[in-house]
Amino acid sequence: MLICEALSQHFNKHTEYWDIEERENSAPAIHNLPKSTFFSLSHSHNLICFAFSDFEIGIDVERIVPRNFDDTATLFMNKSEQKRMHLKTSGSNKEQYFYSLWCAKEALYKALPVSTQKQHTLASLVYDDLIHKRSKYHLYETVINNYRVALVSTKPITSKEITFSKKEL
Repeated sequence: MLICEALSQHFNKHTEYWDIEERENSAPAIHNLPKSTFFSLSHSHNLICFAFSDFEIGIDVERIVPRNFDDTATLFMNKSEQKRMHLKTSGSNKEQYFYSLWCAKEALYKALPVSTQKQHTLASLVYDDLIHKRSKYHLYETVINNYRVALVSTKPITSKEITFSKKEL
């Protein structure tokens, strides 16, 4: 319903207009989405994020919770990033670094064309390339309540161009 409402507001269509197919272990297919429209979807616990634009875009959201950063980091950080995380002495610095990388890399992976995604792992994607603008992709990061959100796109995005909606279930 979130997808239908967001698309309907933007494209001035009824929510029933959208032909959305849910797919297992994949983003839904939106069969009647206007050509050249890209979208990305993410959820964590009770927060859902949906992004769409006329350029490549990816979004990720993660609830910030205490965890074993070292074990989980091996799943998506390269050796250099893991070493940098170990140098963070403060727990809050380590947590911020961990969630920044996790969300940014997930969002970047989702922004990549599907044919390119197969050539990468999260560990092969380099966070520093995003933050130091050594990539064609741009990173927007924020925190919403206790959730880290990253948006990656092929064009720079400012907070003025982002709309956040909250709906109670």
